[in-house]
Amino acid sequence: MLKSFTDQIFLCEKPFTLFGIPMRLRSTIIRDGQGRLAIHSPVEFSEDELTSIKSLGTVEQVLAPSLFHHLFLGPTREHFPNAKYLSCPGLESKKKGFSFDGTILDSKLSEDFDTVLVGGSPKINEVVIYHKPSGTLIVTDLIFNLHGISGAVNSFFSMMGGVYNKATICRLFRFHIRNKSAFSQSLDEINDLPFKHIIMSHGEPIRGEGKAAFAKVRDQVSL
Repeated sequence: MLKSFTDQIFLCEKPFTLFGIPMRLRSTIIRDGQGRLAIHSPVEFSEDELTSIKSLGTVEQVLAPSLFHHLFLGPTREHFPNAKYLSCPGLESKKKGFSFDGTILDSKLSEDFDTVLVGGSPKINEVVIYHKPSGTLIVTDLIFNLHGISGAVNSFFSMMGGVYNKATICRLFRFHIRNKSAFSQSLDEINDLPFKHIIMSHGEPIRGEGKAAFAKVRDQVSL
């Protein structure tokens, strides 16, 4: 089932396991005022979910915003063959055999969006999306926000991954930072955006307190 985040943003979540931790994998569907849809980081949609998406409007763009988030592009294209498929930089080389219509940065998105490439991590190349009408920052793996982790094994793995019960940059992402200055500059650029909310691919969305949460994430760059 799709969940409504605002009247323009809808979420689709699936079970997922990372670091041995059961969590959720989230796709975000954004609708503009003319009923045009952009799907951010598609998941494996069920038939009911596909029906719900189609009832919202016409899918015009499918965004693959990270080198880690591309597994379900093929099945998504089967259902939405007329959409434009836009990637983060470098994904066209990694995902050979899948034709993209351009990158998120170089292609014309709706005027509802601003974009920032997270620098300094070329093995991830995450593109952060800012949805201006709702004041929502949409990220993939830059921020995890896992809470309610229970059980000794799950707690152990979440602590090892640096994602235990907090909004944070996970250790896997930190491991891939090759230019700390460029990464920090990207965080400054993101912080300048007037967002209120944060939606991430893994963990609980942050409503209203996005700026305060992001400030804590920025502090982790020096860790």
